Amino acid sequence: MSVENKNDKSYQGNRKIRPAYWWSLAIFVLLLILVIHYFPEIRKEFKLLRKVNAYWLSLAIFSQLMTYFFNAMVYFFLLRTFKQERLPKVGALIRASVISLFFDQVMPSAGISGKTYIFSFLGRFKIETAKVITLIVAELLTFYVTLEILIIFLLGASFFHGKIPYVFNGVLLAGILVYLVIGTATIFAGRKEFFHGLYRRLTKVKFARKLLEKITRRIKQQQFQGSEVQLSAFLQSNKKSMFHAFLAQLLVVAVDALTILALFEGLGIPVSMFSVLLCFICTKIVSTLPISPGALVVYESGMTFFFTSLGLPLGASVIVTLLYRLLSFWFPMPAGFLLYRSWLRAKA
Repeated sequence: MSVENKNDKSYQGNRKIRPAYWWSLAIFVLLLILVIHYFPEIRKEFKLLRKVNAYWLSLAIFSQLMTYFFNAMVYFFLLRTFKQERLPKVGALIRASVISLFFDQVMPSAGISGKTYIFSFLGRFKIETAKVITLIVAELLTFYVTLEILIIFLLGASFFHGKIPYVFNGVLLAGILVYLVIGTATIFAGRKEFFHGLYRRLTKVKFARKLLEKITRRIKQQQFQGSEVQLSAFLQSNKKSMFHAFLAQLLVVAVDALTILALFEGLGIPVSMFSVLLCFICTKIVSTLPISPGALVVYESGMTFFFTSLGLPLGASVIVTLLYRLLSFWFPMPAGFLLYRSWLRAKA
C-alpha cells in the first residue's frame, strides 16, 4: 500500500473524529459557563450537605441513583416488544438515561433535547425509525398517564384532608388539564405530517441543530415505511409491556419523592410521604411550561413555596430544595458529559 493511500485513510479517520470532538467541546464550554455562573450557589449547596445526617444523606443519594435505573427500565420494557436480536442492555439504557437528563439540563427545551438524544441512541441499534418514534411516544404516554393518576389520587386525598390549602387543589386541577392536553398532543405525534413539522421546529433549538438535522434527514430517508406510526396497534398488542413501563414510571416518581423525604429526615424534620409527594407533583406542574434556564428558578421557588404552605419550616424547606437540586441537577452533569463524550467516540 502506498504512503499516499495510508495518509488518505488517516485523514479520513481524522475527519470522522473531528465533528464528535467539536460537538463535545461545545457542550463542555456550555457546561463550564453554567457552573461558573452558578458556582457561588453550588458551593453553598455543598456546605449544606454537612447539615444532613449521614445515614439519611446516603439514602437520598441512593434513591436519586435509582431514578436512572427505573427510567432505563421504562425503555427496557418497551424495547423488548420489538423482538430483535440487537437491543440495548439495561446498563446501556442507564447510561442513555443519564445523558438524556444531561441534555435536558444543558439545553432546556421541555424534554425535547433529551428525547432527541434517545432517538439518536436507539438508531445505532438499527431499529426502524417508525419503531423508535412509536417507542418514544409510548414512553411519553406512560409518563403522562402516571402523572394524571397521581394527580387524581392526590386531589381526591386532599379533599378529605382539611389542612391542605386550597392553592394545592387549584394547581392539581390545572395539572390534570395541562397533562391531558399534552398527552392528547402526544398521540397526534403518531402522524407523519405532525412529526415532520415538529422536527422542522426543533432544528431551531440552539446548540442541538446539527444533531436534529441528522435525525430529520434520517426520518425523511426512511419515509416511515408507511403513512403513519402504528401507535394504536403498538398499544393494543403490548398491553403487558405498557403496564410494566407504567409501573417503572411510578417507581421513578417514588424514589424521587423518597430523596426529598430522606433530606427532610436528615435535617431532623419529620414529614409524611403524602406531603412530600403532594409538593413534588405540584412543583412538576408549575415548572412544566418554562423551557428556558428560568425553569430552574421556577422549580426551586415553587418547591419551597409548596413546602412552606404545608407548614414546614422555611429554613429547612430552602435547604432541602437546594440539596435536591444538587443531587438531581448538578451531580449528574459531569457524569452525563463524560458518558456523552464516550458515546461520541464509540460512534466515530
